[in-house]
Amino acid sequence: ARLRAARFARSCAPLRAEGLGWGPTGQKENPMLRIYPVLLSFVGEVAPLVRELERRDADLARQCRRALSSAPLNVAEGSYSRGANRNLRYATATGSLREVRACFEVGASLGYIAPLSAEMVSRIDHIIGTLVKVTGR
Repeated sequence: ARLRAARFARSCAPLRAEGLGWGPTGQKENPMLRIYPVLLSFVGEVAPLVRELERRDADLARQCRRALSSAPLNVAEGSYSRGANRNLRYATATGSLREVRACFEVGASLGYIAPLSAEMVSRIDHIIGTLVKVTGR
């Protein structure tokens, strides 16, 4: 178990942001994953697509918005969790991002929005891939 924990810590080290330092309780805080600001940027960039979905299908847009909000919230929560809870939060964020991608694919299939650009698909795949790497799944 220690060997597995040490390997996990080494694999996560390059994925974590620097500089959060010591918390208010005097204990070292777990730094946020560096993918977090990338994820927030992605959320902002696709927000207009969610509004476009909403004009055609309020239920699909609502589900997409919930999943889109869930991903960064779970990454943030996971960054300050320990052990299995950390992996569960990151896995939940990964599932939410896959749901977001599916919402956009369904919206495009129904003719509500244009398909995601190759750049957007690449960005969401990069975020998902990072979270999958961190969870080891």
